[in-house]
Amino acid sequence: VGYLPQQTKRAVIELDARAKLSGDAELLRVNPDGSTTTVKKRQPEKHDNYTRYQYAVFDFSDVTTSGVYQLRYGETTTAPFSIDASVLDNAWHPTLDHYFPVQMDHMLINEAYRVWHGASHLDDALQAPVNHTHFDLYAQGPTTDTPYEPGEHIPGLNVGGWYDAGDYDIRTQTQYHTITSLVQTWEEFGLTRDTTLVDYERKYVDIHVPDGKPDLLQQIEHGSLALLAQYKAVGHAIPGIIVPDLSQYTHLGDGLTMTDNLIYDAAMSDTESDGTRSGVFDDRWAFTSKSTPLNYGSMAALAAASRAMADYNPALAAECRDTAIAAWQEEASHAPDMFKVGNTTGGGLEE
Repeated sequence: VGYLPQQTKRAVIELDARAKLSGDAELLRVNPDGSTTTVKKRQPEKHDNYTRYQYAVFDFSDVTTSGVYQLRYGETTTAPFSIDASVLDNAWHPTLDHYFPVQMDHMLINEAYRVWHGASHLDDALQAPVNHTHFDLYAQGPTTDTPYEPGEHIPGLNVGGWYDAGDYDIRTQTQYHTITSLVQTWEEFGLTRDTTLVDYERKYVDIHVPDGKPDLLQQIEHGSLALLAQYKAVGHAIPGIIVPDLSQYTHLGDGLTMTDNLIYDAAMSDTESDGTRSGVFDDRWAFTSKSTPLNYGSMAALAAASRAMADYNPALAAECRDTAIAAWQEEASHAPDMFKVGNTTGGGLEE
């Protein structure tokens, strides 16, 4: 992105562990005609070794003049970057304009002539089996803590939420932390940027197509829908939803193709389908063991979302608030449920 004029500016140079650290690193200023001028030149300082590499640091914090620059060491020259007081002003745009829309589960994400992914996981989700430890830090305790039997479809979980970082599961702890952070951003900065169309009736998102609604509020809405779905389906927050099989977990590409998007029906053979159900056992599992810390995290996020969406979507805001209050009252009626496994069951009670 670049640097603010007064901030620390330290470039890290990565070298093979057997390479000799020799020669100077240079900071080049790019002139209006495309030529460059060396404004700082010095030997980088040896920093440390890590695995197969050694590292050196070139400090150019004393350069504060605004402009476009490049770094050069040996035969390598970096792409241009800026030093300027406004360098971070728009740095958040790609996150809101691209990253968040592309991560939206249960929606088709379009960008001009490209479809990032289809409306994925519309067959969510099957009740996870009891006494089961999953390979990605999920586990189900000795009971389901829901009205559903292991392997039974839990309706209503196929809405809202974002893919987890690097894979596709709906990790509730990530969802509520993200919502809380987005609400804080809304309340602190009131960002009304609008570059994305979100249409829940068609399960369709179109990047670079404004729809007259602040994108930040639409993302708060999307995360809130996933948390609300859990309370409506089973009455409490759940650790998350994830594919059961390692061959699915390693999937790369369109999230739509992880499953057939048809609800699993054990009465059908694996070659049968009727357009809404099939005998293919590929639906994601919902891990549903009750956890008081997780429940409190979701309550806090829903309460925060209700504030942010009060004018944007009053009905949804009221549902978020009422759900959070009801969950709080329910938790106060019994001893805490302290089921804990991996990093999917919430933090401390203070969270």
